[in-house]
Amino acid sequence: MGGRYAATHSLPFGNMKLNLVPTTALTREHRLSKRTGKGINGLIGISVFVFVHQYTFRPTFGGLWICFAGILQVKMIARQIYLEYVLVIPGKSIVLIQPRGFCAGVVRAIETVKLALERYGAPIYVFHEIVHNPYVVNDLREKGAIFVDDLDDIPTGAVTIFSAHGVSVNIVDKAKQKQLQIIDATCPLVTKVHLQARKYHAKGCEIIIIGHIGHEEIEGTMGSVPGPVHVILTPEDVDALQIPLDAKVAYVTQTTLSVDDTVDVIKALYKRFPNIQGPNTDDICYATQNRQNAVRQLSKEIDLLLVVGARNSSNSNRLREVGAQFGVLAHLIQDETEIQPDWFNHIDKVAITAATSTPEVLVQRVMTHLENYGLTTVRTMEGVEEKITFTLPKQLAPGV
Repeated sequence: MGGRYAATHSLPFGNMKLNLVPTTALTREHRLSKRTGKGINGLIGISVFVFVHQYTFRPTFGGLWICFAGILQVKMIARQIYLEYVLVIPGKSIVLIQPRGFCAGVVRAIETVKLALERYGAPIYVFHEIVHNPYVVNDLREKGAIFVDDLDDIPTGAVTIFSAHGVSVNIVDKAKQKQLQIIDATCPLVTKVHLQARKYHAKGCEIIIIGHIGHEEIEGTMGSVPGPVHVILTPEDVDALQIPLDAKVAYVTQTTLSVDDTVDVIKALYKRFPNIQGPNTDDICYATQNRQNAVRQLSKEIDLLLVVGARNSSNSNRLREVGAQFGVLAHLIQDETEIQPDWFNHIDKVAITAATSTPEVLVQRVMTHLENYGLTTVRTMEGVEEKITFTLPKQLAPGV
């Protein structure tokens, strides 16, 4: 167990070591009960008595007194261990990567649908999946949300929510023509990208978007600019751009890409267009970057990485790719039913992370399932604590 889980101590125990891990660093650990703690306390005391008596002293009063003093000292240490630490025998274990799961934009989007259902009643309509996760979508569908990919499938005047990935100007205009009651759940970071792209276009720049063609966020960003837009993903795509070298150029990025995902592409852009304009790196989605950093940090300490997320989720796939790039056996799973037994051959350390659109309940189900493979020791990685929150759409604000 690495130092990344807080201070860890080891005690020799025959030809192995017992690891002492602070209880605050563990979750769902089979912690010592009071009875077990007292049992270990007493066992250590007896062991010291026998050892000291057999190998050090003859049965004299002085020898017995020293043995007794030694027992008291060791019992005090044992009690301290019992109060503050968990004894963990090395073997198969799970590391919960931190941070993982929902980001602020996803929390806002899901809460928007739930509150709209409470305020307006079912059904309400959601244009595209609110976030890319089938568990979340099915849960909201059962509560009365109807998900559509075409505004023509929505009755005139109905309450309609735009997903967290954002939409184009044309979609907004069409929704207004149908007199839909629009509630915009677009992630504020996506909205920021839209505004940046429009600002660059107003300056006369040709716009380049770094991202995945066909992703709903990219479609929305492309449709937010009243002019031609180029979408690229790799440095090789930069060479293929049909843009004059002396043109004014600016770029924006898909929010589900991290700084590391885009660094080589941006270098290639600056090499071809030295005067290109672009956003600051701190405009990159904090949650995407934090989750990828955590996987990189832990990659040298694990044998297997399980990414819990949807197959159509960009950041889910990228988390798996990051693990694989660092030589870790990595699998993307939507839930525990997709876990394969042969993944655990000769595996001791398993790490679990979750994409920004994955609810924690799926992570817990995966952990429970892994107990079938002898993985019952669980500890949480020390990681970045995310405190960012976003306000709800104005129609759902308290008091409205």
